[in-house]
Amino acid sequence: MIRRLILFFGILLLALIFWFVNPTSEHLMAKTLFALAGLYFLFAIVVEQYISRNIKNRRTRYGLRKVLTAMYVLIFMGALFAIWVQNPQIVVVSIGLVGAAITFILQDLLKNLVGGFAIFASHIYSVGDRVQILDKRGDVVDIGLLYTTLMEIREWIDGDQSTGRLTTIPNGFAFTNIVDNYTKDFPYVWDEISFPIAIDSDLDYTTRRFRKVAETETSDAYREAEEALTEVVMEKYYLNKREVRPTVYVTFNEDWAVIYVRYITRVGERRLKRSRIYQLCLEEIQRSEDIRLGSTI
Repeated sequence: MIRRLILFFGILLLALIFWFVNPTSEHLMAKTLFALAGLYFLFAIVVEQYISRNIKNRRTRYGLRKVLTAMYVLIFMGALFAIWVQNPQIVVVSIGLVGAAITFILQDLLKNLVGGFAIFASHIYSVGDRVQILDKRGDVVDIGLLYTTLMEIREWIDGDQSTGRLTTIPNGFAFTNIVDNYTKDFPYVWDEISFPIAIDSDLDYTTRRFRKVAETETSDAYREAEEALTEVVMEKYYLNKREVRPTVYVTFNEDWAVIYVRYITRVGERRLKRSRIYQLCLEEIQRSEDIRLGSTI
């Protein structure tokens, strides 16, 4: 805060210097600096202090600051126009010609800028969401006016965990590409694991034991998911009711039966739950003489 006050008074002092150096001029530069100082004081000091003291949620604070930054830039650009433009009719024609040229030259930049506003307005994704854009997956850690930054997951990691690498993606891609959001409105995913089981095993007993394992490990998640589906997702989208309790399926190939365990988990716990259910199911196999893993040996 002290640094911001120093910067504010520095801009104000510079504006006063420009004002008194040439008292007979139109003071365009001084007026510009006064506008900059006033807006900076309002947004960077007064409003920022209010947000820091009264908004406790980190995500809400972040979103408000991004919106205020955009407002600050737009209002300052409007102030510049009002201060420096002397003949609006000539400027309108000039803006049309220059704007067409700039639009052609900077079309990608403008597309990213519009994409940034669209992301904020339509909530395609928010900070903290896990998304996939093109072949890049990760957690959204920043949404700027032009670019989105992800904390990357997977790549050389064989699971939904961070690589430690930050990925920057142009916001314009939100218009022209499919965006998969793993956490918007419903922060749960279904996962599935499978086991080859010898055909002479007790398949009914096996499916019951595997289902019990999955139900025990995901009981909190599937209850929360069922509530989220009913109260949020099905109210907002046209979606038929989905089974969220763990289910077990059996198929056969030439050598053995394949048992699939399907369950729901929180997005951030997928790898942990997968590993845990694998381990517990293998313990069930080792404990029981009625369950044998399929093998070609």
